[in-house]
Amino acid sequence: MERPLISVIVPVYGTERYLPRCLDSLLAQSYRELEILLVDDGSPDRCGEICDACARRDARVRALHRENGGQAAARNAGLDACRGEYVAFADSDDFVAPCFIEALWTGVERYGSDIAILGGYVPFWREGDAGVRLDASVESCAIRPIEVSEALRLLLYQRIPNGMPFGLFRREIFAELRLPEGWVYEDLACLPRAFMAAQRMAMVEGRLYAYRIRPDSTVHQRYTPKKLSCIQVGERSVGDALACDASLYPAACSRAFACAYSVFAQTPLREREARELLWRCMLRYRGAAARDRSALMRPKNRVGARCSYLGRGASYLLGRLNRAASAWALWRRCKNPGQ
Repeated sequence: MERPLISVIVPVYGTERYLPRCLDSLLAQSYRELEILLVDDGSPDRCGEICDACARRDARVRALHRENGGQAAARNAGLDACRGEYVAFADSDDFVAPCFIEALWTGVERYGSDIAILGGYVPFWREGDAGVRLDASVESCAIRPIEVSEALRLLLYQRIPNGMPFGLFRREIFAELRLPEGWVYEDLACLPRAFMAAQRMAMVEGRLYAYRIRPDSTVHQRYTPKKLSCIQVGERSVGDALACDASLYPAACSRAFACAYSVFAQTPLREREARELLWRCMLRYRGAAARDRSALMRPKNRVGARCSYLGRGASYLLGRLNRAASAWALWRRCKNPGQ
């Protein structure tokens, strides 16, 4: 039986050191019916040359070059240009297991799913990719069907990865859906709507995606005004949850609060107006988050919501301490990526 073409969209910017490893892992996929779209987002280094060289080497690769517009714009350009029946994503500083696409496709084919999602990823710290161990075959993975509402709940409670690279989507999902450009956390703004457009979904548990932790990445870098888009992301998440299933409201409030609190805690004291906007956003969702007793809710989010009643200053200090503790815990986890 002929298998469908799957498009893999890779936005590329400033990752010259890491891009070859990413491309090698995609070219080595056991699922061969691929179209790999490399979207050079005006990268200032040699990424454009690397993309062109890869396209010359393998007919499945297409290199697209555009003026810099950000990761969301690059992914949208890939969605506009792709030809596959299904679409997957990868970041150009990460790499994947040889069965990455095969495992996701198995979830789609086995259960007639519109979307197959990963249950997790393997984080590693900067140059620590030598110790990363990924699955060699689909047989190492656990694959099961999952209800759309359950998948949304896990997404909002941050129990599954909140990113575009961790799934395989029927292309029709994006017929009228695009990532919001110019936002930070644009994946969180897009994924719930993608899930809601699906009739059936599957979950794939395995060590399939190696995610590089970099301090200069968009999420981990210092505060910029663009991060205030977390307020719109929270509002959108809550609205989408209510439109899908009212029982998702506490989960959406938890996510909206956590997103705003994370940015609030990294906003410098001199940014008074920004801190005020974020604090108001936190107040909007803290009641539902503080009362939420779901076992899926992250304890630190519940603690953060309840401690916000101590006032803005105490909440800010706690958030700063929590960010430092989370960074330390992540660093320790990344020290042993093979575990």
